[in-house]
Amino acid sequence: MLHRKRRVIGVGLPGRRLFQREVSRKNEEIAPHTGLAIEARIIESGSSCVETVMHCLTDFKNFAHAEVNLFVPLTILFGRNGSGKTNLIEGVELLAALAGGAPFNEITDIGRGGTFEVRGGLRSCPRFGTSGFRLQFNRSSITFDGMKQSIDYSIEVASYGRHEVRLSAERLKIGDRVFFDAENRGGEIIDVRYDNFSPGTNPSCQVSSARSVLSRYEEVIGNSRAQNAKRRKSPATVGGVRDYLRSSYIFDPQSKLMRAYERIESQPRLSRNGANLSAVLFALQEEGDPEKKATLQRITETIRRIPDEPFAEIGFADTRLGDVMAGFIPENGEGTNGGRLIDARLLSHGTLRMLAVVTALETVPERSRIVIEEFDNGLHPSRAKLLVQKLAEAAERRKLNVLVTTHNPAFMDALDESQMNNALLCHRDESRGASLVTRLGDLELAGTLTLRGGLGSFVTSGALERHLAPDFAEKRTRTTREWLESLS
Repeated sequence: MLHRKRRVIGVGLPGRRLFQREVSRKNEEIAPHTGLAIEARIIESGSSCVETVMHCLTDFKNFAHAEVNLFVPLTILFGRNGSGKTNLIEGVELLAALAGGAPFNEITDIGRGGTFEVRGGLRSCPRFGTSGFRLQFNRSSITFDGMKQSIDYSIEVASYGRHEVRLSAERLKIGDRVFFDAENRGGEIIDVRYDNFSPGTNPSCQVSSARSVLSRYEEVIGNSRAQNAKRRKSPATVGGVRDYLRSSYIFDPQSKLMRAYERIESQPRLSRNGANLSAVLFALQEEGDPEKKATLQRITETIRRIPDEPFAEIGFADTRLGDVMAGFIPENGEGTNGGRLIDARLLSHGTLRMLAVVTALETVPERSRIVIEEFDNGLHPSRAKLLVQKLAEAAERRKLNVLVTTHNPAFMDALDESQMNNALLCHRDESRGASLVTRLGDLELAGTLTLRGGLGSFVTSGALERHLAPDFAEKRTRTTREWLESLS
């Protein structure tokens, strides 16, 4: 049985608590972001300002430790097959699910019908050789008691026996205050010590280890009889942290699911797989709502540059039963079989996926985080720059944080220097036996890449892997010395 107080020092991770050795979501809609605003903490570094890391994964799948900043408008995640891109996304998504109160016994393997699904289920999430993992969100700030204060939230999950996976530890600290600190002593009940914002020793209570304490904070603080201003404000503050973590939207458009009629709704939200794309687009043409019409126009202007065959506008075929299918109206007004609409059943896989991606960018709530895996799948290389521009423009205008994964060299070549600096590389570190996440800006490569023809060419040639090799700097120094000696 695992005991939380057992500590191990990991390679290269002094002082971090690790464990000894054991995400796809259903067709859901994105929830609007509510609660107090979460902001990135800015650290002055010389003459520049650097936004610090937000999400941390420890002993999660093939990562011993990984840190990723999702507060930048656009982040590109790339790496070889099996390097950990999907695992990183699952870690972000799982943290959102746990923060929202997903019951541990309802988190299952893919296709097993759980309310939340992750590849292999929770028992497969701890890195090989360990019995638990930690997910953490920190180095950001929220307003509490009239001041912006730092946030540090972490949740630890561990295996108990061969089949049980439970909450092991959980902690939320805002500023100098520990709002709660929970510890599982080996059973189905977890001890929670919480701040009641009154003088004296902080009280404690016991709750089930079936769900996160963060999702039940109101229940915990409700045990306190203290009545003061900070105590009354604390649920809204904790709710702001919880709502922010839950606002991650993992988007995985499936073109085959977009080729059917969908029920007309007044205010539909785009589902994770894009199945209700037609209904979402149809709702945007609502009479008397200029903002929706402007959104539909922006989608149209972007997507009409994707397919080779030009079209005039997005059109619809609706039925008396209240169903609708979207499509394109050709510039000459003639669709298939003499009709005016080329409906979704006839559009290409790549065109439908791009239509869904652009619609997601324009319709999710502002300040959301959107994660799209293999988002440029089916896109012709000549359209890569257009999509990069759209991602960047929508992210800036709507204050989105967009994370996308790609293997497409043409898309990588379309990145500007700032975007290359924020690109994240997943790669294997053989010395640790684990994967790492490296920000390209930390390698000081962006300027060099611009001169050498872009990131895509650098990756395709294998130069990036050579640069990351442990003995790269030594070899480069030796080569330079030999060249200088040859000149003398």
